[in-house]
Amino acid sequence: MPRSPKTPKINEFNTYKNAFGPWHQHGEDWESFLPDYPLTIELGSGKAEFSLQLAQKYPKKAFLAVDLKSDRLWRGAKTATELNLNNIAFLQANIAKLEQKARPLSFEEAWITFPDPYPKDRHEKHRLTHPKFLKIYQKILKEGGIVHLKTDSDSLWAYTNQVLRNKKDAKIIFRTENLHDEGESLDAKLLTAYEKRWIEDGRVIKYVSFSL
Repeated sequence: MPRSPKTPKINEFNTYKNAFGPWHQHGEDWESFLPDYPLTIELGSGKAEFSLQLAQKYPKKAFLAVDLKSDRLWRGAKTATELNLNNIAFLQANIAKLEQKARPLSFEEAWITFPDPYPKDRHEKHRLTHPKFLKIYQKILKEGGIVHLKTDSDSLWAYTNQVLRNKKDAKIIFRTENLHDEGESLDAKLLTAYEKRWIEDGRVIKYVSFSL
C-alpha cells in the first residue's frame, strides 16, 4: 500500500519547536514556548495563514493556532520557523476538548476564520458557533474577551446570528454583512490566499465580533 502523502508533513510537524500535540516530541505544553504576552487563539486554523499575519503585525502579542489535523498545521509551523516568529505556536487538538489544553481565562481573543458551515441540520452540533462551543470559549477567554467570526457561508451566518440572539449574555461588538466594503480599519480584513480567490469569485465575506 502506498504511503499517504500527508505522512512526511505529519512527521516533520512533530519535530518543530513551535508545534505541539499528543504525538509530538514536546507533548502539548505549548505555553512553555510562547512569551508572556496577551494571548489570542485561532480555532480550526488550517494552515494558520491568518494567525501568521497577526503574529507579524503584533510582535508583543502571542498566538495559538489550533486545528485537528497536523498536516494542515505543518505549513504554518514551517513558515513561522522560517520567519523566526517566536510569538506563535501550533497545537493539534480537538476544539471540543480545548478546556483540557488551555487554562481558564487565558485568552484575550478567539478567531474563527471560514469554518466548515456544516449546512445539514443533523450536523449542527459540529458548527463552531454552536452553543456547546460558545460555552468552551467563554471558559478559556478572559472576562470581556472577544470572539471573531469570518465566513462566506449564508447558512452559518444566519445560524450564528440566531444563536447570539438567543444567548442573553452575548454582546455584539461589530457586525457587517460585507466586511471588505466597510471603511473601518479592522484586523478582520487581513486576507488569506483562499479568501483572495473567493473575493475574486464574487463571494461576500461576513464578519461579527462579540463577547460572551
